[in-house]
Amino acid sequence: MNSVLSTFILEFQEKVTLERRSDALNATIDWYENRIERYSRGCKIRPWKQRQIDRIQAKLDVAQEELNFVNDELVSYADVEELPRDSYGFSLETSRLRNGKAFTRLELSVEDSLYDDTFELGDKLTIAAGGSRKNNKGGTSSSWTRFNVTPVENEDGTITSFFGSTRIGELATEYDNFSLSIRNDDDELLYSEDLGVQILA
Repeated sequence: MNSVLSTFILEFQEKVTLERRSDALNATIDWYENRIERYSRGCKIRPWKQRQIDRIQAKLDVAQEELNFVNDELVSYADVEELPRDSYGFSLETSRLRNGKAFTRLELSVEDSLYDDTFELGDKLTIAAGGSRKNNKGGTSSSWTRFNVTPVENEDGTITSFFGSTRIGELATEYDNFSLSIRNDDDELLYSEDLGVQILA
């Protein structure tokens, strides 16, 4: 990763930290203001209530001062946006074979971002196909199958991989909830998608 990219990522992380701090301070200020409003109810504020209001107001002033500083800092990060990440998608087609079994063919498409090294050409990916359905005992049963693919770059620049089986066809058509997920060699979940019951083509 080059120094320019590293700097950009660091700047985005700093922006996220400031945004989270701003949200937290806004929530704190709202809480202080609600407390002051509650203590201020009534025609005459008793001395002990006034002391409590003064203490809360002092804390509110400190929080407001910090919020003003954080918001001023955020102005300099206005043009800093999150860099594109690797993205994934599936397309499926299910048909009936002559033996009566459902066969599902899936295509995996990968958008390999220059700013994200989670996926690189040549990486082996593990795809898990699973389904769940209600059983006769009133519970839920599930079933999974896993297979490995290595996406390749095509002449048009797209990155794809294909796979198909009757096992996937069974999960796609005979289970109420059908899903696909992708993991890398480090078993890191990269993508998941719920696809529902597939219709035979």
